[in-house]
Amino acid sequence: MSAGEYLGWERHLRYWPPGDTLTQRLLAELCALVANAGFELKQPAKAEHFAPWLETPEQRAANAERRAAEREQRQKAGLIERALMVERAYRNSRHGR
Repeated sequence: MSAGEYLGWERHLRYWPPGDTLTQRLLAELCALVANAGFELKQPAKAEHFAPWLETPEQRAANAERRAAEREQRQKAGLIERALMVERAYRNSRHGR
C-alpha cells in the first residue's frame, strides 16, 4: 500500500465509517495489515490509526496520560535549557568585564 493509499483509506474511514462495529474493526485491521506488508514503518500501523473511534476508553485514557507525560517532559527540558542559557550568559558577562 502506497503512502497515498494509506492516507486515502485513513481519511475515508474517518469520514465514512462502515455501519456496524464488526465491519469497522475488520476493515481497519485489513487496512493495517496491508499497510504493514506494503512498506516498513517506524511504528507498525494499527487498526486504531485508520479508525480512531475503535479505541477502548482504557486505550484513550492511556494515550491521553502518555501525551500529558510527554508534554510535561518537554516543558521540563525547555525550562532546564533556558536556565542553562541564562547561566552561560551570566558567566560570559562576568568574564567579559
